[in-house]
Amino acid sequence: MNEHINRTRGGTLRGSISPGTQWEYRLTRLRFYQGQFVRRSIDIWPQELRGDKLAELDAIGVSFDPQLRRRIEVIEGKTSAGRSGEIDRVIWLRGISTLVPANDVVIAKTRVDDRTRHLARRLRVSVLDEQAVATAERALEIQDDDWVGMHDPEFGEHIIKPLREALGKAAELNRAGKSVASWHDQYGPDAFNRFLTHELSSGVADVDNLRRILHRIDDLHRQDIEAVHNAYIAGGVARAILPVRSLEADILRPPEWTEGFLDLIARLRAHPHLATAVIRTLDLRSAERLGSTCETTKVQRGWQSDIDTVTNLAETVERFLISVWSAPGPAYLLPRHASPTPSPSDPA
Repeated sequence: MNEHINRTRGGTLRGSISPGTQWEYRLTRLRFYQGQFVRRSIDIWPQELRGDKLAELDAIGVSFDPQLRRRIEVIEGKTSAGRSGEIDRVIWLRGISTLVPANDVVIAKTRVDDRTRHLARRLRVSVLDEQAVATAERALEIQDDDWVGMHDPEFGEHIIKPLREALGKAAELNRAGKSVASWHDQYGPDAFNRFLTHELSSGVADVDNLRRILHRIDDLHRQDIEAVHNAYIAGGVARAILPVRSLEADILRPPEWTEGFLDLIARLRAHPHLATAVIRTLDLRSAERLGSTCETTKVQRGWQSDIDTVTNLAETVERFLISVWSAPGPAYLLPRHASPTPSPSDPA
């Protein structure tokens, strides 16, 4: 098993990367081939990022069903011999499934004890061992050296890991995010547009409460200004006519790219069955731009019949990020980013 994990292209050993880390990369590669967008080493923090880190997930996979409903899978990968700690990990995963929350949780170990399998069934924790992983790899024709994109141990550990550590120290990135896509099916089109506009205007705060607070601040501000004016007038100084800004109007103004964002969501929702293919295409492109030289033809077989649509959708996302959010982009996309909102006549 260890030799199978450690062997890299050309038959040399990956001595600088631990067997446990390489096992995790093998698991994420498998899930990526199977249709998930996968990431390793995900930190779990308390709400609002206060306090110490709660846990670290070995791997998390995201996929979407044909109705564009998101599914999350958490994988705990271990290579230790024997059954020590297996029961604890199974119970821990059951708790993690509630905390994340995750639809599926998996303990993936080279060998899993029968007692652990029995408890895992009772707790609805899936089990993967080395034999099951190898069987799935053969079914997908994944060879030992078929590493791809972010799921290549050498690329991930020597390029991506240092980048993630640097980005993790950026204070502006260390804040809680909030997804609005999951709310789409709970509103009609007009109500969803209003909801999205509110969310983009106020961030994670409740827009109605925030509006009331800002309105009260504006009232206090005007009262203070009037008091100053009255004091000057009482002293014989003429009143100065100056515009007074409104916090309520200025802060709760939706960004100018809201309409383009809504259009982008509509385009992606027109092809819900291709959602993970689009995300994985963007993932492969990101890895390539960061220096990955891995072959991607085999993994792209999964959406080969829709390759043109997937490519167009991926480029639509990239153009939005480049033209609206000023993200750096490749040269072949730059000439087409003059308009923030793609024309409805563009192919998607």
